[in-house]
Amino acid sequence: MELGSPRLERFKKEHPQVDIRDVFRYQEFREDFISDFFGDILTYCNTDHGRDIREIIADQLHKFLRKHHQDQDLHFVTHSLGSVILWDILFSERFASDDPAYQIRRLLKSVDYSIECQKTCLKSIVTMGSPILFFNMMLDVSPEKIKSFIEEYQEESRLFRICG
Repeated sequence: MELGSPRLERFKKEHPQVDIRDVFRYQEFREDFISDFFGDILTYCNTDHGRDIREIIADQLHKFLRKHHQDQDLHFVTHSLGSVILWDILFSERFASDDPAYQIRRLLKSVDYSIECQKTCLKSIVTMGSPILFFNMMLDVSPEKIKSFIEEYQEESRLFRICG
């Protein structure tokens, strides 16, 4: 509805108790929020920008694991688009073979016993405010892949190694 539109005039007649200013309250905020949210998603889904984002995450994860080598438990906590990015990194098969997503997966599954590594266990993944359901079809993640991941990481003895 726009100010002065026939639909708005009809609405005012049908609902005289409604203050029309309330109908448009926060409209700019809502438009900016939607624009920013979808802008971020489109930025991440862009092949080059998404790869850059995954590369930053891979570098940060590697640095974090080396710095905190004494810790034995790893927990991922994500919010909103971060949960979609983590989902994409862990489960999507849409990447080129040299994509940083595979580096992250290798960090989480490294079993190179020739290098002295600290054992760390992936204990949990928590998502909040996640729009994953909306993007799962686009990311083409199969339920079987998720089930396999869960089964693999639920084993008490499943450890990944933090390597140099």
